Amino acid sequence: MSAASDAGLRRAVSPLELFFDLVFVFAVGQLAEHLHTELSWRGAAEVVETLGAESGD
Repeated sequence: MSAASDAGLRRAVSPLELFFDLVFVFAVGQLAEHLHTELSWRGAAEVVETLGAESGD
C-alpha cells in the first residue's frame, strides 16, 4: 500500500488506549527484569505464569 491509500485507514487513538499500552509495556519490562535477576527454570515458569495471568487466559 502506498502512503496515499493508507491515509483513509487511519483513526484517532484515545488517551485511554495509549495508557493501557504504556501499562502493558511497563509490565513486560518488569517481567524481563525479573527473569534477568532470577535466571532459572523456576524464574522462567514464574514469568510465563504471570504473562498468562495478564493476558486473561
